[in-house]
Amino acid sequence: PITVGNLRKGVAMTDSLHPTVPQWYIMFSQAPITTRFASTGAPFHSSGAEHLIGVRYTTDGKWVFDCGSWPEIPNPEFEFTPANTDVLVAYVDFSNISNSRSLQGENDVLYGISRGYYFGDLQFRPNWWNGRENTGEVTVTGSFFVRNA
Repeated sequence: PITVGNLRKGVAMTDSLHPTVPQWYIMFSQAPITTRFASTGAPFHSSGAEHLIGVRYTTDGKWVFDCGSWPEIPNPEFEFTPANTDVLVAYVDFSNISNSRSLQGENDVLYGISRGYYFGDLQFRPNWWNGRENTGEVTVTGSFFVRNA
């Protein structure tokens, strides 16, 4: 099993992006987010999950992550190159929360990143942060998942 590390208050995301780009994935990074993406200079939310971050694939063919900074910054998306250990563990649709789901049981590759996992105890709650409703964030509970073979 892969442990997801300290979930802190959740996956911090930038609310102002959601009206124009509401579909996101929650990605697991083996390296802590702040270490892996330190070279970008992104101002990460200090209470965001240690190994999980909101990502999306852009219409111009690039993966970007949302640093989820607070206060919000004008350009919170930063391009990144996928690592072979990255896993998309959830899909979040802020325009229609009922479309949001865990990716447990799914098994494919989306533009170079493994999408889905075999089993785990992870649960995702969009529009929730630190134990209460908060539009645009995602609370995650659980501690592990098992990669697909």
